[in-house]
Amino acid sequence: MKKKSCLLDSLNAKGFTLIELLVVVLIIGILAAVALPQYQKTVWKSRNTQLKTITASIAQAMEAYHMATGSWPNGFDELDLDLPLQTGTKTCSYTTQGTDAVRKGKNFEILITSSNLQTEGNITAVWTEGPYQCDGFFWNSIEKEIQCRQLTAGSRFCSQIEKQTYIPGSSYLYR
Repeated sequence: MKKKSCLLDSLNAKGFTLIELLVVVLIIGILAAVALPQYQKTVWKSRNTQLKTITASIAQAMEAYHMATGSWPNGFDELDLDLPLQTGTKTCSYTTQGTDAVRKGKNFEILITSSNLQTEGNITAVWTEGPYQCDGFFWNSIEKEIQCRQLTAGSRFCSQIEKQTYIPGSSYLYR
């Protein structure tokens, strides 16, 4: 009996062909292409929940301030609220009141946007980066509900991420 040499063993070794490897890579690519948009949508829903929770806390503090003073706050320094947010300048084009009317988080900002502090209190909370920049949420003291706000032309923030529909007569609000 002859022994096979090491060279022959390596030539007869079983393995995957190039076509088999390419098919596996293609399948993984297709699965990733399907899963990535769903993952990003889930991440945005999670971020939105955090932003809405912060907005609701600020709205409660604004209502408490209004009950105590009879007017709406001019800035965050007048609220009895400890936020882990930094002061800053606004990124998006919203009109703010007071010198302390903007607070910034990692990728969002919250603004006190009241036009008449004697009759109405408003909060605008928007994203400062990503595909939904300058889109976010709006609360006012008249309707007392957080509404989706979509200012970016062509954005599908409110309809896709928040599953809300357009409010007729409004240029940017959804419910």
